Amino acid sequence: MHPVHDADVLLMLCITQAAKRRPAPLEEIITAGFMLQTLLPAEPKIVDAFARLGTAGLVEAHGDGYTLSKAAQALMAKIPAKAQRTERAALTKESLQAYEAPEPALPAIDIPVDLMFETIAATRKANPRLAPDPLEGKKPPRNYKAKTPYRPGQRRTPRDDE
Repeated sequence: MHPVHDADVLLMLCITQAAKRRPAPLEEIITAGFMLQTLLPAEPKIVDAFARLGTAGLVEAHGDGYTLSKAAQALMAKIPAKAQRTERAALTKESLQAYEAPEPALPAIDIPVDLMFETIAATRKANPRLAPDPLEGKKPPRNYKAKTPYRPGQRRTPRDDE
């Protein structure tokens, strides 16, 4: 399968984690993505990754859920489960590059970008600690004080410490 994008690798890892025993709905796949890394690729890139992996025969749609095909499960079985996250991603990318897609291209999995956007927004809203909003600034803690009330270059006198 050429070329292999980072979104393809992330999607394979997410579906592997989310769809262990049954087809995983889109919300669970996105939650698994946030568990793997805090920032996900843009929604159109994830939708394109679903289409590419579906055309290659690696991802199958079952009702409202998605699962890995037998070929994809065989690819992911070769990757050690106890490997570090970056090593798993690198090994997944290598195995996807070596994968030969079936000749008659399978139909692509079409997910509307709006649905992906709504799913990611709902996941962020449901789990704010798991999926922080990258556009929202960090708020200082309630008891925040500057490290030192002194300006640079000023001497500290005993009177200032009180």
